[in-house]
Amino acid sequence: MKITSSLYAVLVGGVLLGSALSQADADTGGYAMGPGMMGQNPAAGTTGSSDSEPPTLNEANARKLAGYIQAQGLRCMQCHSVDDGGFGPNFLSIAANYEGNAEAGKILQERIVRGIGRMPGGFASPSQAEKLATLIIDLTAKPERKKITPPGDFRRGGH
Repeated sequence: MKITSSLYAVLVGGVLLGSALSQADADTGGYAMGPGMMGQNPAAGTTGSSDSEPPTLNEANARKLAGYIQAQGLRCMQCHSVDDGGFGPNFLSIAANYEGNAEAGKILQERIVRGIGRMPGGFASPSQAEKLATLIIDLTAKPERKKITPPGDFRRGGH
């Protein structure tokens, strides 16, 4: 099953496009990013050459990320998506960009808290940003395989 941004919009109960600033937010002075506010983002790059395989989405971890965003009431999905297009880079491409970087969690956390490029800071607390960074980076993690231990000891013919 391919997980799409529309599924995450339902899971998160949010809007994928920043242009959909609610009237309530507008009336109360709330802030949401609008179209084109992301611009070029160094974190949106991809690894390897253009001929390389696209990163594989770990769907279980994608559900964890969407659930966390929803539970915390964060507005990430207004501009970002998990693996489709949007105003900001999708989370899967961000994860692929940091793959293999030992400092990825710290760097991404700081960028979430302080902002980068046209994404202003302040959308998440430091503790939320730390969790978001971990969840985003884990999007490219190989799914865990459960180790199955057969009953008995088959090396000696026992059951």
